[in-house]
Amino acid sequence: MPLYHHESATCSACKSHLNSQSGHAICDLQGALWEVDPDFIKIIQQNLPDGERGKLPSFVIAQLKDKGSYISDTVRIKAFRNNARTFKLCATIQ
Repeated sequence: MPLYHHESATCSACKSHLNSQSGHAICDLQGALWEVDPDFIKIIQQNLPDGERGKLPSFVIAQLKDKGSYISDTVRIKAFRNNARTFKLCATIQ
């Protein structure tokens, strides 16, 4: 199980979060979170409360793989391919 690393996993391409609460992370293709900032954890816990600690829900990772983003009424997560095995994520409050 990956550990939360309180490092800055910021995305260089995401500009939509400049005026809203945002958090950043890096995850693998199975949804395991590897580098996570505290704001990302807070956003995920508040908006996806049934998720397993250290992992995105399967329905979220499926949409990230398929469409590059997950959007609900309360949160938006954008995914940018980091390499062949990981995504950089930017979560913002809607």
